[in-house]
Amino acid sequence: MNIFRLLGDMTHLAATVLLPYKLHTSRSAAGIRLQRCIIR
Repeated sequence: MNIFRLLGDMTHLAATVLLPYKLHTSRSAAGIRLQRCIIR
């Protein structure tokens, strides 16, 4: 398996887990869009 594909899949999985966690703990979506723009 390609290492870059594996790293991309793991990063996507981490983001999928961390985003709902952040939304649940902060109980607000404030700052989510800004962080996504910075990452891109």
